[in-house]
Amino acid sequence: NKEEFDALPFPDLERLPSKMKATICHLAQRIQVDSKKPWSEMNEFIFSLYGLDADAVRVAEDTLFAASSYRKAGRSALEPTAPDSRSEFVSSLQATLDPYFDVCGEHASVREAEFQPNSWNEPWFFLAVSSADSAVTINPSLMREAMKSANQRGCSRIIVHAPRKQGLLLGLLNQRRWWTITRARLCAQHIIREHLEAFGLKEDE
Repeated sequence: NKEEFDALPFPDLERLPSKMKATICHLAQRIQVDSKKPWSEMNEFIFSLYGLDADAVRVAEDTLFAASSYRKAGRSALEPTAPDSRSEFVSSLQATLDPYFDVCGEHASVREAEFQPNSWNEPWFFLAVSSADSAVTINPSLMREAMKSANQRGCSRIIVHAPRKQGLLLGLLNQRRWWTITRARLCAQHIIREHLEAFGLKEDE
C-alpha cells in the first residue's frame, strides 16, 4: 500500500559512508546487467543498512517466505512438510521452551506425535511436547474431533492437553509456511504464557 511505502524510514543517502554508497551503485549496476540477479547480497545489504540483528533478519526472511505463497516463486511455502523441513521448527521450539523446564530440574522434549502413520494424509501435523521423561498419550478419536472442529473454525493451530499433566499435543497446518523458526518461537511463547500447567512442572528444591 502507498501509505505503508511512504512510511518507510528511508536512510538519508547524503549521510551514508562512501563505501556504502559504492556498494549501492555496484548492486544497482548488477541488477541492471547481470543475468543472475544478486538478490541475496541485496538483502544482506538492506539488513545491515537498517541495523537488523540475526533474530530480526530471521523474522524478515520467514515472513517473506510465508507471504510469497501466493506468488509463483513461493509455491514451496504451500508444500506439505517432511521430516527435514520440520527439524528446525522442532529444534527451535525445544530450545525456547527448555529454560522454563530447566528451572524445575527438567528438560523439554519435542517429538513428532506417534499416532501419525507414515501415510498420514491429514491437513494437520502434530508434535508431542512434554518433559523428557514423560510420554504424551492422546485418544485418536479425540484428535479427529479436534481436527474437525479446527477445520470448521478456520484455525491454524491446535493444542490438546494430555491426561495427568503429561504434556500436550501441538498441531499445525501441514504446510511449510507454518513451520518456520519464527513460527516455532511464537508457538513457544504461547505455550509459555498459556499452557505451562500442562507439564506438571515443580520447582527444583
